[in-house]
Amino acid sequence: MEHSASGLARQITLPQAVALYVGAVLGSGVLLVPGYAAEAAGPASIAVWFLMALLALPMALTLGALATRNPDAGGVSAYVRQAFGPRLAAVTGWLFLASVPIGTPVAALAAASYAKVALGLAAGPTFAIAFAIIGFALLNNLLGTNFLGRSQVVITGLIVAILAIAIGVAAPHVAGAQFQPFAPHGFVGMGQAAALMFWCFIGWEAVSHMSEEFANPERDTTRAILIAAFVVGLLYTLVGWVTVGTGAYGGAQSNGSLALIISRYLGPAGGIVVAVVALFIALGVCNAYLGAAARLAYSLGREGV
Repeated sequence: MEHSASGLARQITLPQAVALYVGAVLGSGVLLVPGYAAEAAGPASIAVWFLMALLALPMALTLGALATRNPDAGGVSAYVRQAFGPRLAAVTGWLFLASVPIGTPVAALAAASYAKVALGLAAGPTFAIAFAIIGFALLNNLLGTNFLGRSQVVITGLIVAILAIAIGVAAPHVAGAQFQPFAPHGFVGMGQAAALMFWCFIGWEAVSHMSEEFANPERDTTRAILIAAFVVGLLYTLVGWVTVGTGAYGGAQSNGSLALIISRYLGPAGGIVVAVVALFIALGVCNAYLGAAARLAYSLGREGV
């Protein structure tokens, strides 16, 4: 097994890198944002999804190019060090590191709340479910990079499969009448939808912290980003399409349009499916961000900051 100059084992393969990128970017936004975006922009939200997926590519590819040129556990902090020096690099690293203990529980709690509603549970289990998500993510990371990568492939595969099933069962019920008028709120509504969608396309920076452990960063980093960007963009756009086409938005429906679609067209099993996809999405996000934080902390220690 090849090792980097710092001694970190280079064992993350291309499928594992793709899964890590998809897990970091495809967060809980897919559960919530399609309904809110459709409410803001109407059918035009589908075009905005496609446009935002394209606009996210330069940012993702830039981070990929930096990771290819300088695969470093410091990630963005390491790139800032090269451009602006160690002081700003330390600030950048600590800002990212400080965000993980805040953001990870929020992601876990959001998924736990979504699963609780889908299963009709009382309020009590929410925190227990969230703790379990974080616990599994910590365990996956403690068992090593290779185990983390393999588990992320399984988790991401299940997320994509479940979302594909949800899109597939909803597609026959898409009605052309739902797409008129196309832009009921004009460019203002489309702009509001784009502002919501922006947060659905960040996360590429998290995996840059693992680039030092890619088996072949020069070959795999850009490939992984392109594949992940295609998968994420396609899923968001298709979920947006069935959300609009089935009229699963507006008012209280916008709070959980994907859950409504799944429950409506999968019958009694819909609640379980919604809960499972919510929990797996949160686990994928927590896996990626906890892994990134661990590598960043190691890098900051290595730099003496």
